[in-house]
Amino acid sequence: MVEYEIRGNMVVITGCSKDEVNLDLPDDIEDKPVGKIEANTFNNMTNIKRVVVPGTCKVIGAYAFAACSNLEEVIIEEGVETIEDWAFISCNITTIRLPQSLRNVGNNAFLGNTIKSDVDEFMEKMSSMRRPKNHTNNKCFVFPIEMLGAKDKIKDDFIQAESKYVDSQFDQVEMGNITNQDMDIPFLYDGQEFVIAVYNRKPLESLKVELASENNTTIGLYSENDPEYLTLRANILTKGQFITAFAFKAPYLEAVEFKCLGIDSLQSEGMYYYFLHMKAELSCFGNGNLDNEFALNQYNDLLFKFRTKYANQKLSDEQIQFVENGFAEKILVTMEGFLTQLDGSPRLLYLMNLFKVLLEDSNLDSEKQNKLSELYQTFLMNAYNDLKGIESLTKIAFDDIDDIIVQIEEIMQLSHYNIGEKYDVQLTDSVGNPIDINDAKNMKSNFINLEQNYKLHGDYLYYIYNEARQMNQEFSMMQYESYKQNEEEVN
Repeated sequence: MVEYEIRGNMVVITGCSKDEVNLDLPDDIEDKPVGKIEANTFNNMTNIKRVVVPGTCKVIGAYAFAACSNLEEVIIEEGVETIEDWAFISCNITTIRLPQSLRNVGNNAFLGNTIKSDVDEFMEKMSSMRRPKNHTNNKCFVFPIEMLGAKDKIKDDFIQAESKYVDSQFDQVEMGNITNQDMDIPFLYDGQEFVIAVYNRKPLESLKVELASENNTTIGLYSENDPEYLTLRANILTKGQFITAFAFKAPYLEAVEFKCLGIDSLQSEGMYYYFLHMKAELSCFGNGNLDNEFALNQYNDLLFKFRTKYANQKLSDEQIQFVENGFAEKILVTMEGFLTQLDGSPRLLYLMNLFKVLLEDSNLDSEKQNKLSELYQTFLMNAYNDLKGIESLTKIAFDDIDDIIVQIEEIMQLSHYNIGEKYDVQLTDSVGNPIDINDAKNMKSNFINLEQNYKLHGDYLYYIYNEARQMNQEFSMMQYESYKQNEEEVN
C-alpha cells in the first residue's frame, strides 16, 4: 500500500507498507497525477526488489531509495525528468531502464550500483543530443601540439573542465555577454597540427574526426555581414558511431578535412585516454584572394580571444600583457614592411623615409624622439585598421599623408622641406629620380591598378595568416604551461 500526500494539483509519494516487494507506483491517485517521490521515502526498505516509476512523476527525491539493498530492477518511464542526489545509493541494481525525458541526475545518485557507469553514459549521450550545434559532451578537448609530451598528466576532470569551458562560451554568446568574435575556443588553420584528448570508460576503436554534417551548408557561403571566420563543429567517431565533438574557429573555408597523424593511448584509474595527433587540412581563401580578405583582421580576432581567456582567469596579468605587446609589435612590423614596398606611392615612401631618419637620429632630444615614435606607431596601427581591402590603400598611400607630415613639422618645429634637406630625404619616383609634389599626387589614379601592388597585397594577406597561426599556437601554450606547472607543484 502506497502512502501519499496531495499537494495542490499533484500527489507526492511519501511511503509504502513494509512488505512491498514489487513496487509499481500508480500514474494517479484520487484523479490527480503522481508528480514526485519525496526525499527519503523508501530509504532502507530492504524488501523492495523491483520498482516502476510512472512518467507523471517528474522528480525522484534525494535518498528516495537509498540503501534498498535488495533492489535489483528499476524501470523509469518516459516523462520523468530529475533524479536527485543519492536517490539510489547502495542498492543492488543490475537492470535499469531510463527515459529520454531525463534531464538531471544528481550527485552520487547511483553510487554503489554496478549500473552506475551505464547511467553516466546514458546521460552523456542524451546531453549531447539535446545541446545546441556546437556544444560537446565534455569528453574531449583540443590543445597545442607541444603539449603532447605532457599527456600522462591529463585526466578526465581536466578534459571535462576544459570542454565545459568551451561550451560555456557558446552560452555566453547566446546570453549576449560576448560576441562570436570574443569567443575563446580553439582556432584552427590550414596545415596546423594539434592534439585532441579523448577519454572513455571503455576502449575505443577506429577513431575518426570529421566535420559535422550540419556545418556543410556553411562552407563556401559568405556575405558582407558574415564574421571574418567560421565557427564549426567536428565529430569524433568510433567505428562510425558518435562519441564526442569539439567546436573550433577557422578562417573562410572552401573545404575541411582532418588527417590523423597518429594516436597515443593510455589507461589510468579505469579510464581509457586517447591523444589524436591531428592536422587540419583546411582549404582556405588566402594568398591573392581579394574578395574575402579574412587575414586583415586575423591579429585582432586572435587578440579578442586571448582577452577573453584573461577575463576568465586563464591567463595572468603578465601573460596577457605579453600577448598584447606581441600582437602590437607584429602589426607594426608587418605593416611597415608592407607599406615600404608599395609601388606608385612616392609620398608614402617619402613619409616612411622621414620617420626612419628622424627615429635613427641620436642627437634629437628624448621628448621629440618619443613623440615621433608614438606618431609613427599610431600611423602604422591606423593603417592596419583602415586596410579593409586593396581599394583602401589609396587613402592610406595618398589621402592620409598631409596630416601626418603636418604633425611631424609641429614636433620638429621645421617644415618638411627643411627636414628633407637636413636629412637628405627627397621625393622621388620608383627609379629614384626627383619629382615635385604635383607629379606625386597625380599618381593616385594609377596606383590602384598596379599589378605589383595586387601581388604584394596578396602576399601580405598570406604572411599575416601564417604569422597569426604561429602566434596562436605560441600564446595558446601559455595556459597549458601554467596547468603543467600547477600539476608539478601539487605533486
